[in-house]
Amino acid sequence: MLKMLLSLTSKGDSGRKFVPAVKRSKENSWKLFTSTIGPKSDPSLVWSKVRSLRGLSKEKELHIIKDNSLHTNPTEVANLIGNIFYANSSDTNYDEPFINMNNISDFQELHSNSNPTDQEQKYLNSPISLNELNWVITNSSSLFLGPDEIPYIFIHNLPLSAIHFMLHLFNKIWDSGQIPKLWKHAYVIPIL
Repeated sequence: MLKMLLSLTSKGDSGRKFVPAVKRSKENSWKLFTSTIGPKSDPSLVWSKVRSLRGLSKEKELHIIKDNSLHTNPTEVANLIGNIFYANSSDTNYDEPFINMNNISDFQELHSNSNPTDQEQKYLNSPISLNELNWVITNSSSLFLGPDEIPYIFIHNLPLSAIHFMLHLFNKIWDSGQIPKLWKHAYVIPIL
């Protein structure tokens, strides 16, 4: 920024007026800011202001070059990253015998080799209890939304009747072994 300001001073009268105006503005801004600083001021806010007045800033935008073209729009960048992940996990990366074997196994029923008399397996295959579900809800935290866009805090604050319904739903899925298709997908959300 200093180089830009110095080049403006060589461009005539407007440049010579611009540099002192910026300097005065920075001084006034700093005086106003320092008058509000106290022992309980947030250090990150103070250092952020120092960096901004010094002209030091971190670029927070993500840029991608694809096909010799620079992409800066956040939605476009997110879609390009998504396409890269999609291509990397595509079935086209596998050979034909593997794909055929995978397609056949998709339609085969899974048979359990569990022994009903084995105590450990009995506990493993038993329905999910209300205590287990409450423990998971209490001990889990997330700031990110899933594909259903339901914030975790909503689940954390569900009334008991809704938790019982969710428990019934999970146990029905557990007993039937039929997991909803949407639950089988992974979502990669780039944080831009």
